[in-house]
Amino acid sequence: MSPLKHLERLIATKLPWLAAHGLCLKKHGDLIETLIAGTSEMLKRLQARFGDEVYRITERANFELGQALGERMKREYGLGGTVKDGLTLIQMEIIPFGIQMRVLLETDDEVTFEKTHCPMFDAFRRQGVDYCDLICMSAARGALATLSPSLRLDLTRRPGEGHYCQKRLHRVLSA
Repeated sequence: MSPLKHLERLIATKLPWLAAHGLCLKKHGDLIETLIAGTSEMLKRLQARFGDEVYRITERANFELGQALGERMKREYGLGGTVKDGLTLIQMEIIPFGIQMRVLLETDDEVTFEKTHCPMFDAFRRQGVDYCDLICMSAARGALATLSPSLRLDLTRRPGEGHYCQKRLHRVLSA
């Protein structure tokens, strides 16, 4: 069974029990909201005091966090360097945050997808900031880099009013 199917099955069997006992959904959303609000406020204050270097440091730290996550998922689930494995990694990475996505185009060499629900962006928006590049994109790129240096994730549409982001995962050929 693929890692994603295993995770989906686990969620399908455990989610109703967790929700019935108040351990999911509302409390999970509250936790994300609290974490994002705290992170947003901290970044705003640090940037005001120390300048834009704070953003570069945050982006690098999240890239390295993504690398650690990618290494673990690669080891535990046997993910390789294909675009399909990269998509599986992204799907597994976003599930705990309540993020949902839809694949728009999938070939052996590229996948285009859009998020259809993103509590993180919703929380950023309520804080009046957009730290998607610092938090989400940098962590995803770090995780993908552990699978293969030829995997690239591009933001093809920024999140905005009435829609979430759209991304393209593809393989780049080395020169």
